[in-house]
Amino acid sequence: MIRALGLMIVILLALGLLARPFGLVTAQDVARAALATMAATLSGTFLWLWREKATPLALAMTFSWAGASTLMGWRVMQDVLGQPAWMGESPMLLGVLGVYLTGTLLHVEAIRRAFGLGQVALVFLLGGTLGGSVLVLSVLR
Repeated sequence: MIRALGLMIVILLALGLLARPFGLVTAQDVARAALATMAATLSGTFLWLWREKATPLALAMTFSWAGASTLMGWRVMQDVLGQPAWMGESPMLLGVLGVYLTGTLLHVEAIRRAFGLGQVALVFLLGGTLGGSVLVLSVLR
């Protein structure tokens, strides 16, 4: 944990130094572009691992990292293109979110299996998550 916290501090300092001369949006875009590239690499790695070992968690990681990569790449492109309205309203974004949500649900399923919980626990967990999301959105809107 100490190593991870130290690494995070170094990264935050580097991003802060990058934001000084180039601006906050540029620093965020550089970070997101780096994350998108790394996430795509991780997704490919986990796809290979799933193919070799066929573990449910590796498949979940494949979809999660693919969704993260695509969503971050989408956001970078929005900034680069000047925030075009079509990107915020595009049905393609639902496809991107669908990939990410698939990875999330596969993770929940792997965790459910690891704890030996039944399908009913999965329904309650997902229902609670969906209910919490609707509640937060209703308060914010």
